[in-house]
Amino acid sequence: MYKKYLLLDLLHIRCNTDILINFVMAAIGFVLAKFKIIVLNESMVFIAVAVIVGIDFVAGVTNAIVQKNFESNKAKKVIYYLVTYWSIAGACLVLQYTFKSAFWLVEAIMFPLLFVQLISAVKNFNKAGIIKSKQLDSILSHIDKHKDENF
Repeated sequence: MYKKYLLLDLLHIRCNTDILINFVMAAIGFVLAKFKIIVLNESMVFIAVAVIVGIDFVAGVTNAIVQKNFESNKAKKVIYYLVTYWSIAGACLVLQYTFKSAFWLVEAIMFPLLFVQLISAVKNFNKAGIIKSKQLDSILSHIDKHKDENF
């Protein structure tokens, strides 16, 4: 009987709920450690997302300053985009590492999202007057029409 209490005291366990809490915390620690390894191995994905979202942010702020309609609420969206795209990239990488047959997942999901961000950046630079081309104007007139509307 004393051995049981001695073992529990050595492990700093006072009751059954402590066992459950220790188990849950160990499981969470394992998952976060594995996620950290995945993020460090595939850090270029997160850097690429940050660079492309940053380029779109700079283009949007430049366009807003040139047109004199800068809004801080729209500028704060960069945080939303970063967190959202990093979460999507993280989920894709976890699935890719878990299921080896899903090697295509990050490219298939992240490429369209980042491509739309690049198109948005090009359109913002074009509207700001940094990139000037009549052919680009005709192409961009059919893309992302909501930016031309005034809210």
